[in-house]
Amino acid sequence: IEDLVAADADADRAAAFARHAGGRAGTPAEAAACDVVCTATPVREPIVRAEWVRPGTHVNAIGADAHGKQELDPALLRAALVVVDDWEQITVFDSTGLAVQDVALARLVLERARERGVGLEVDLLA
Repeated sequence: IEDLVAADADADRAAAFARHAGGRAGTPAEAAACDVVCTATPVREPIVRAEWVRPGTHVNAIGADAHGKQELDPALLRAALVVVDDWEQITVFDSTGLAVQDVALARLVLERARERGVGLEVDLLA
């Protein structure tokens, strides 16, 4: 990764993530202009506009996982045809996720937080 651009409705959160990940904060349009675009948000209105995304960009849309949620401009999805022999096509990975991945990631995050002495453990069953 040569240039990581983080965008969020909350500019402070975008800046904090960018510092942590070794990138910079930017606008949604700047982030969508990258070669790889990852979204992870439960928004109900598109936050990635088709005109911001360049041909050949790969999009990982992992947040809009239920009825009524929509991260991507419908025009972007209409342009995302899968053509095996044409590597310059726009590709989109839209995942609702797998519980086993969530559990594996949660365990890793918990272990790292404990190692660093950060975070707050909450008993969700209490």
